[in-house]
Amino acid sequence: MQVTEQLSQQPLHINVELISSDLETCGPRLVCLVKQDWICKTIHFEKLTDGLSNKLLAMFPSSKDEQSLIVRIYGKNSDLIVDRKVEIQTMVRLSQYNMSNQILLTFNNGFLYTYVPGEQINIDDESVDLLVASKLAEYHSIPSDDDNQNKKQQLVEKLRHYLNLLNGTNPQLQERLKTLKSPTMGVLGTIKATVGLQSWTPSLDSLESILDYSWSQLADDIDAIENTLNRDWSNIPVVFCHNDTQSRNFLLDKKTHTLRIIDFEHCFHNLYLFDIANYFVEFAGLGSSPDWPSKYPSVERRKTFLAEYLKHARFFNCENIENELDKLSERCYRLIALTHLYWSLWALLEALINPEALSQFDYVTYSKSRFNQYKLHKSHFFAS
Repeated sequence: MQVTEQLSQQPLHINVELISSDLETCGPRLVCLVKQDWICKTIHFEKLTDGLSNKLLAMFPSSKDEQSLIVRIYGKNSDLIVDRKVEIQTMVRLSQYNMSNQILLTFNNGFLYTYVPGEQINIDDESVDLLVASKLAEYHSIPSDDDNQNKKQQLVEKLRHYLNLLNGTNPQLQERLKTLKSPTMGVLGTIKATVGLQSWTPSLDSLESILDYSWSQLADDIDAIENTLNRDWSNIPVVFCHNDTQSRNFLLDKKTHTLRIIDFEHCFHNLYLFDIANYFVEFAGLGSSPDWPSKYPSVERRKTFLAEYLKHARFFNCENIENELDKLSERCYRLIALTHLYWSLWALLEALINPEALSQFDYVTYSKSRFNQYKLHKSHFFAS
């Protein structure tokens, strides 16, 4: 894998905070700090809607040969969920392998980066699986910074972080919640409507009633997940995963027939099969209550994907791939529970820390739907 001739140091930082309503005014000014020739150019704008919590504005110069750019503003309070410094470091590093957009400039609540052309893949087209499988294998084969052989999965660490935000033990979140405007009015009404609760007090403690599961139960489950991973999954390689392998994060350039990966907020070390299992689960789409069972791919489709993936995964040593496919397909099925748990907790946090976003997406119903799937599938994961 060749490293491109891109800068590896941190991008330029500007000590300003942008307001989403001023993006079309402030965006070009930021661009001119790194591309001074844009001062005299005609800029066309397009608001992108792929990000649920982030605000994205694409800027296209009049010249078709010029690199288009995107200004991105982080979702409100999202820094409690995503370590933005780590995200930027990840993108800077991945861009050296041509695996990420290149960040040109950062500011206090977002950054400016290069635009990747392409359209969201169509998961109904099974031929797309081959492109995704080979690209994901290439992504997983990028060497880590330390490249040691004892990399540990960070999924349990992330689950505990989410739990500690939800169960009231995080003092930073407590302070943020005090600054939210009038939580007893519009936000409460929205959550009542979506969850169907007779009464709901906007506090951290009351979140347990949404999932119908106590925090102590969930803490016990996470402990059991850690023990099961250590006991039964130690032979599955840990790699630097994307962890958000839904269809909208794979862009297909039909002119060149090449695939690019975007959105690196949830990258961390994990079992390589988690990314594959999550890709299969996300066939259900991003409605508030997707039909998870009917959209899950067939055994044949899963095995075809895995076979293509293993051909390109340089970290995986296997003399007879065919003998491994049934086992790995079953392993992916067992990981369904963990993918649902991760995204259920994430969605509930989004509803809590950014209640204004509830008008755009029903995070609460989505969280409940995924948590119900977790409870339905967790016995498969814990089975020996």
